[in-house]
Amino acid sequence: FGEMNKNEYFAKDMKYDLLLDDNGNYEGIPKFIIPTGNMVNPIIQGNFEDALAKYEAAFDISTDDSELLAKIATLKLKLEDSDEALKCYSRAIEIDPQLSNSILGTSSIYQFQGDYENASNLYKLSLKSNPNSATVWNNMGLCFLGINKFVYATSCLTKAYYLEPFTWGIAFNLGLALMNIGLYASAFIYMEAAATMKTDDYQIYMFLGIILGELKDTNNALTFYNKALSFGDNYLIHFNMAVTYIKNEMFSEAKSAYGRFKGSFGGGENDYDEDIQEMMPMIES
Repeated sequence: FGEMNKNEYFAKDMKYDLLLDDNGNYEGIPKFIIPTGNMVNPIIQGNFEDALAKYEAAFDISTDDSELLAKIATLKLKLEDSDEALKCYSRAIEIDPQLSNSILGTSSIYQFQGDYENASNLYKLSLKSNPNSATVWNNMGLCFLGINKFVYATSCLTKAYYLEPFTWGIAFNLGLALMNIGLYASAFIYMEAAATMKTDDYQIYMFLGIILGELKDTNNALTFYNKALSFGDNYLIHFNMAVTYIKNEMFSEAKSAYGRFKGSFGGGENDYDEDIQEMMPMIES
């Protein structure tokens, strides 16, 4: 096996690019206030199409209601129509440039599209009116993670964690940021906190295994890898386990883990993610 450096682990969707609302809920879009009247039940029941039709009918009557337009955008985002959602958010901002939900919604769409510069600029604008929003600090941190500015990401996520210490997603993201700058002991603290708050996510336990492997605590690393596997067989866990074995010079165990990775992937080598393809020669050597 060849030499491997600290960045040679791999995880699909390595960070949670989800939007936190200010109540600490992970929903992927801003949480909106459910209005009173006949618009309530369709949203509670998950009938977003029906709710959207009612909101749009209401907006036809009140075309200068920016908050109503922001809710329409949020529902369109729920229905995975991000282009139309972006148009609605932008129009809502034109009506009311200080409308926080629209600013947050627009920046989240840019973030999902990988346009981290526009997203971060809007998050900075949002912070002017709401400087203590864990949502905004969290997502700013994710923008910096997206462009590999890990020190800035760590700073933003530390602020978010200070504001919302009992939100597992923030602790998870902060752990990832600290991993990427090699502060594994600190990363373990926040990743373990995430595991305490979110006990049913295999990725958290996988990352705890990666972190402890970097700290040369192989036995406990394997305990966490096996905990991750208890949620179901997953090729990423086997792959990262192989990397941990290599880094700790346990080459026969690494070969076995790599064999399990290939067996659980379920596709040909051409189907591997680009990052895995780049790392395979070092594992197979």
